[in-house]
Amino acid sequence: LRYSPDEIAWQTAAIVSSSIADLPLVLLRPHTQRGSAEVFVYTKNKGPVFSLSTATLDQLGLTILDARIMTTLDDYVLNSFQVLEQSGEPINDQCREDHIRTALRNNLLQQKVKKHKNIHRQSRQAKHFPIPTSIKFHADPLNRHTIIELVTTDHAGLLSKIGRAFIRQNINLHSAKITTIGSRAEDMFYITDQQNQPINDTVKQNRICEEMLNALEAEE
Repeated sequence: LRYSPDEIAWQTAAIVSSSIADLPLVLLRPHTQRGSAEVFVYTKNKGPVFSLSTATLDQLGLTILDARIMTTLDDYVLNSFQVLEQSGEPINDQCREDHIRTALRNNLLQQKVKKHKNIHRQSRQAKHFPIPTSIKFHADPLNRHTIIELVTTDHAGLLSKIGRAFIRQNINLHSAKITTIGSRAEDMFYITDQQNQPINDTVKQNRICEEMLNALEAEE
């Protein structure tokens, strides 16, 4: 179970009390049992929700510690992001909370992220001692997913780039586990094809790998 009872109760109460007019529903609670803030998105599964969300949070100078993605049988997405300020501090300002919620909801409504200078700074260690990028595919027969294991240098827009690469390769992203240790990103993505089948074909896997590498090398 990836959600704590506290998280489930908070998310469920928000969904039950919302209406279609409230979608996309974007909530933020600054303090959780994990010691980070939680940003929660509930909306119809339409457009690049994951990519838009991660791009927005990154532009706002937030570090994503964990991301959990779920798609319901009636085609709604529930995305949860554990975030901290780039400094490693929690979000402690009401105006800051309101700005994050508003910016993310507006970008999801408009299906785009406004271009402006990214305030996320790459550390000196990451700049001068980059982590070699490694992409590996693993089978997950129990859940009928394919797992992509990515190890690379953490940098601005990383998750957004990966999200866009998945879109270009017609990949469904079902879940993700994000781990950042210093400048080292160790991320796991649980994916299927458009028919919700695991991707076992090595030719297709190679195309996905190439798309991801090209995306990671691209400038924001």
